[in-house]
Amino acid sequence: MSPYALWGSLLSVGSLAACLVAAILAMLATPKAAVVVLVLPLISGAGAALSALALREINRAGGTIVGKPIAIVGLFVGLTAAIIQGAAVLSALGSAWAVKANLVPVVEAFMLAHARNDRAAMRAALGDTVSRHLDDARIDWFFTQLDARLGEVQGARFDLGVMMRATTRLQQAAAGATPGKTIIENPKPVELVFTRGAVLAFVIPDDEAMRVQQRIAVSDILVMIPGPAVLTLRRDGPATALSNRFGWTIIEPASSP
Repeated sequence: MSPYALWGSLLSVGSLAACLVAAILAMLATPKAAVVVLVLPLISGAGAALSALALREINRAGGTIVGKPIAIVGLFVGLTAAIIQGAAVLSALGSAWAVKANLVPVVEAFMLAHARNDRAAMRAALGDTVSRHLDDARIDWFFTQLDARLGEVQGARFDLGVMMRATTRLQQAAAGATPGKTIIENPKPVELVFTRGAVLAFVIPDDEAMRVQQRIAVSDILVMIPGPAVLTLRRDGPATALSNRFGWTIIEPASSP
């Protein structure tokens, strides 16, 4: 028996099985299980490579080495798994990079512009339609609430840990979500950093700004402030729909601007 065939098939099939297990655990237990998928394409590729070496070895051995069927299975499963897993990893990394490289700087510019009292910079970070319907009073109230609870804003960031925490938070909230309500918007997790600590926020990009002007802009922001309630930039925007979907209590002034 060719050892290449044996190990190649084990790695290929094992990688596929590990992918299925990780997907199930990510949905039912903890999203952190999905991290293992990042290395699985390498294992699948190694399985396919060893299986290819096994076929070459078997063909040259003139019948003295067996294991060709196993090697064929390992090669097929390894290549298939590596392609599917690799595509999933590249898609996830591409989405994460888009948030980190494109959205986070816009969110940070919006937050820091408040500290400088730069209205023009704040408006530039918002979509045009959003900016026209969001008055200064509401923006000021939003930042007043953040300042009172978290201190002065320091910036915004995104990494794998932020993505995992956001996925866990959404997964936990989904268990008690209101049946029949759906989310149209696609919230992006961002961590906002303040002098008193960092908090998770969900940013909804402005689709109109991307479609019409090809630029990244903010449509709404939902901040998971410490405590049972959340804070939204807009009064009746997509962040409110997101909060209603998961049953989160929204902080509002007695008379909303």
